[in-house]
Amino acid sequence: MLHAYAKSSGRYRLSLLTVLILLMTAGCAMQPKPVTSDEVAARAAADQAKIYANQEPIRAPIRFEDAVARALKYNLDYRLKLMESALASGQAQFVTYDMLPSLLASAGYVSRNNYYVTDSVDIDTGQVLLSNTTSQEKNRQIASAALT
Repeated sequence: MLHAYAKSSGRYRLSLLTVLILLMTAGCAMQPKPVTSDEVAARAAADQAKIYANQEPIRAPIRFEDAVARALKYNLDYRLKLMESALASGQAQFVTYDMLPSLLASAGYVSRNNYYVTDSVDIDTGQVLLSNTTSQEKNRQIASAALT
């Protein structure tokens, strides 16, 4: 019976590994469609027309806060259009790397020369329950990992 379980567990692992490898290679197999220079020029002209088309005209003096809000509003749209143009103008080879899974890992060490001390207070009575308590060590290791 133990032998049958080990056999089915091995098959399960092999099939899971096969599925994972197929998914990884499927992401690498996608190729972006090349964009012609005429399409890029037409898109850039259309984008430039759209950038200025929906801006509200200034009819009176504006305050500093309004000027900052206006600059942020229209600058964000402009930067987005510039990035789209750069992407369409031949930098698409870098986009294929974004299709691959990415692993983000970070680690660190936090150290204090004394304890982080607090007092606990009863919220109903307002009296101090425990004085000089801590919930952290002086030295801590922190780590995180994310796969996307």
